[in-house]
Amino acid sequence: MSANDKPADAAPEALPDVSEETLERMEARVFDAIADHRASQHARGRRRRRLWQGGAVAAAIVAVAAVISPAVMQGISGSGSGGATIGVTSEAGPGMPEIVQVPAEPDPLSGGDVGDGGSGAVREDAAVSPGTSSPLRAETAREVARTATAVVVVDDVEHAADAVAGLAAEHGGWVEQLSVGGDRRLVSPHGEYMPIPVPDDGGYVSIRVPAESLEAAMAALDDLGEVSSSRVHTEDVTTQALDLRARVDAARAFVERLQALLAEAASVSDLVEVETALAQRQSELESLEQQLEHLDGRVTMSALAVSLVTDAPPVEPDPTGFADGLRAGWNGLLATVNGIVVALGFLLPWVAVLGFTGAVVWAVARLVRRARRARDG
Repeated sequence: MSANDKPADAAPEALPDVSEETLERMEARVFDAIADHRASQHARGRRRRRLWQGGAVAAAIVAVAAVISPAVMQGISGSGSGGATIGVTSEAGPGMPEIVQVPAEPDPLSGGDVGDGGSGAVREDAAVSPGTSSPLRAETAREVARTATAVVVVDDVEHAADAVAGLAAEHGGWVEQLSVGGDRRLVSPHGEYMPIPVPDDGGYVSIRVPAESLEAAMAALDDLGEVSSSRVHTEDVTTQALDLRARVDAARAFVERLQALLAEAASVSDLVEVETALAQRQSELESLEQQLEHLDGRVTMSALAVSLVTDAPPVEPDPTGFADGLRAGWNGLLATVNGIVVALGFLLPWVAVLGFTGAVVWAVARLVRRARRARDG
């Protein structure tokens, strides 16, 4: 056996003794290494968070730029490069007025671009002639549209409806809607059907009367029955009327200029362009005139809507004495018994069908069990 070989049962060699100072130095080094590792981990975490925050801010900036850049570019292109339109200038000679290409400008009538209709649209460069009305003319009187409603309790609905219609004729007005009895619908000004806000046995009459006769017409409703409720709605439409009149005057003046221009057209292309612009302006003028006519009609002729209802039947009082309570209890008992009888009559056919079905199933099951016992025995 060599010198290096040791017996298997030999005791292990004892470790050398280490002083307390050495152990403290070793522990200090280990703790310092742990602290350095933690510090480096925190530093890497802070750098990673800064990178993520910077990336998020950059992504947000890119997203905001992608959202607002189309609107900004559209606004720049819309303000800097409007489409060209045909303009009518006032510097032309005694012959055909000069037709030149001019940048599109806002339409003084509709608030939009005249060039919306294409290259054939015509724009008015010169001012309105002194003979036409000024859009800013002063109006001293206020224009007010009034609408009144009333609910009248009457004995005879048909007679009261005829009386309201006669009231409209008496004051120089007319009947817009009249419904009594079976017809439970009204036709709105837009051609739509609406339900009548009165009971089935009532009536509804809508009339138009001159504005100065509205109070007299409402006072005359007292002769038909009891006026349970009434309401007058007033709307000041002065600003709207002034705006419509100014737009109508400007549109009419422009149409007259285009008509004169059409009579002096020297070429087919000029004729087509002026006719296109004239048709568009005439359509706008007719629409504005209809709106103004409707508004003037609301001011000069007030609307009065009358709902005709009959007096409600008296309601029986609740039972107060012993006899009334006994009578109410007896009626309740009869109603309960009647309900039970009706329920039994309803359920009896179902019970018969279910009983027959159950008997058949029970008989078949019994035969099957008997056959099984006979086979097993």
